[in-house]
Amino acid sequence: MKALIYPILLLLLLLSGFTYSQDTTARISNADIVTLRCEGTCACSLEGVLDTKVNCTCNECMMVVTITETNSQGETDTAVYHLEDATLEVPLIEEFFNYESSLGEDWILQEIEMYKNGDDIAVRFTYKDENGETHTVMFAKAAGKTYRITCDGECVCKEEYSFETHSASCSCEDCVMTVEEVSNQ
Repeated sequence: MKALIYPILLLLLLLSGFTYSQDTTARISNADIVTLRCEGTCACSLEGVLDTKVNCTCNECMMVVTITETNSQGETDTAVYHLEDATLEVPLIEEFFNYESSLGEDWILQEIEMYKNGDDIAVRFTYKDENGETHTVMFAKAAGKTYRITCDGECVCKEEYSFETHSASCSCEDCVMTVEEVSNQ
């Protein structure tokens, strides 16, 4: 009886869109770009746990992890994973929490985008404030220093970071950019 049940369970998992792979953690740590967000029937968002990790806020949520890698021929490969009960480590999350607590308002973390180039990393956090307005802030760690980058303006400003020049910019011209060095933990 068990011999018949296991293949049926595997088939049901494959047909239900279950895409978890045991190599997900390894792919995240080696990827060029990783995006994390939560989806589900509740008011899903990301929340911090244990200072350096995030998970989804409710049991009805699934963490959606998009991983983009560039191979030696310069071609990109993107994989999407839907993970239940996932808790993932996020670089520079402590700097984000410190920044948000210094603002003194409630916020909802919607998305995390991580960009990596060797030992250098930049992480953009997208969050909603208590008025429902969406904001972004980026933290970049390069050449042994950590920076907080914000872009504000009338357009939908987003922070961008160039690993080649170790410079920050905003996604549109009508933005005002602020770059501050933050103390390394």
